[in-house]
Amino acid sequence: MRNKFFEIIGLITIIAFAGLACSSDSGGGGSSGGVTMDVPGTTLAAKMDWLNNPANVQSNSTYTVEVAANVIVDDNYTPGYSEYDEYDKEWWKCYMAFGYPGKTNITINFTGGGTIKLSSKGLLLYVGDGVTAILDNITVEGFNANNDCLVEVGGNLIMEDGSTITGNTNTGHSSGGGIHVHDDGTFTMNGGSIKDNTINDGDGGGVRVTENGLFIMNGGTISGNTSSRSGGGVMVETNLRPGDDGYGAGGAKFIMNGGTISGNTADIGGGVAVIERTFEMNGGTISNNKVSGAGGGVYVNGWTDSGINFFGVFTMNGGKIYGSDDPTLQNTAGVAANSLRVDGGSSGAKAKYGDGSDIIPGGDGNMVTTIIGK
Repeated sequence: MRNKFFEIIGLITIIAFAGLACSSDSGGGGSSGGVTMDVPGTTLAAKMDWLNNPANVQSNSTYTVEVAANVIVDDNYTPGYSEYDEYDKEWWKCYMAFGYPGKTNITINFTGGGTIKLSSKGLLLYVGDGVTAILDNITVEGFNANNDCLVEVGGNLIMEDGSTITGNTNTGHSSGGGIHVHDDGTFTMNGGSIKDNTINDGDGGGVRVTENGLFIMNGGTISGNTSSRSGGGVMVETNLRPGDDGYGAGGAKFIMNGGTISGNTADIGGGVAVIERTFEMNGGTISNNKVSGAGGGVYVNGWTDSGINFFGVFTMNGGKIYGSDDPTLQNTAGVAANSLRVDGGSSGAKAKYGDGSDIIPGGDGNMVTTIIGK
């Protein structure tokens, strides 16, 4: 239900600023051809107020938000969106919500070397459709008693070297610990780190990918994250069923081209858990992750509901998942599945090399030793 709130963020904002908005796609002092500019304001709050006014923002434009110091975001900071949750009996807030219906190709670049620290409950950053947010040498730090993930992506998020997403503990919502990529959102991690985030009673300590979301990891590190259930580092699942909007449109996917997933913990799938959707590994390493159950490195699951197969698919073209034959870097598990566990092969779960051969002979079971892609 909460994701539906974001579908009307832009509409709410447009209504709020109706007296300022004009019928053409103008703003920021430029034409419909777009502008490149620094967002005005001496504080982060002032810059966010400027971006929240749709009259200032236009298509095909790039806006740079300079954050050179440490900034605290708390209950004294005006949220970009808020809603009272009747179920939990508390206000749910998103402090920086970027969505501009009718406008596309908008880039918001956060840079400057500073830290944005959340010190109250809520989602810090939401990136909506038509918007690309870039974290370039920025630290985003969460709240240790939060009721949500730290960053949610329904548009595009790019993370560059020098950036960190850290320190968020989600005790209330199932959206993950650090980042949740959903709808048709895309998160590209070129560098930086996602570390020390936690999801209690949920999945995806570092990154959770659902619906038709896409996560591309080209570099960087995902480490020290914790999930009480599946996917200490990364969780990939569809959470869509026949009849749901978007079902069958491709589904959630994680592509790992490089980087390191290390030192994460969960019940199953310490490094990566793939439940019903797709993980493609072309490079990088998965090491030193730990689970109390199955799949210290990677866990792949498939199952059947009402005659319909829901299956995870793992393809390993390259990279390395460490097992018990490397005591220094091995992933560890409570059962005999240090590097890889595949459950439900008869229902369609697959773990294969790039050449099409099974990683585990017979299709499902446990892999204890190190696996090298091919």
